[in-house]
Formats: sequence, structure tokens, C-alpha cells
Amino acid sequence: MGDWNSVVGKESYRNIAVPNGLGRKNHKGKMLINFCERNGLIVTNTLFRNPKRRMYTWKAPGDRS
Repeated sequence: MGDWNSVVGKESYRNIAVPNGLGRKNHKGKMLINFCERNGLIVTNTLFRNPKRRMYTWKAPGDRS
């Protein structure tokens, strides 16, 4: 199925994504939210508040943020 590399960000969107995300929403994040909205799904990894270090699985070399 693949990986969308989407970021849904810290903004809440209806009942699809809640404000426990990380960063700013990117284009693929908007695509994911639209897909979830059309199919009655939610972004479950935003439902629970986690420490920042547990909210991502990979970091680009040289990224200092």
C-alpha cells in the first residue's frame, strides 16, 4: 500500500484529526484528511497526546528541529 509521508499538523479538522499532531499540515496531509472524510475514517494517531519524541519515526539527516 505504501507510505503517504503525510503530516496532518496541529490543527483540528472536524472529527477526523484532533490537535495532537506534529508540525504543519502538508499537501499529502490534506490528501489524507480528504480521503478520511470521503470514507468515514479518522486519523487515529492524533487521538492521544504523546511526547514529541514518540510522534515521528524518522528524521532527515541534518534536521535540527
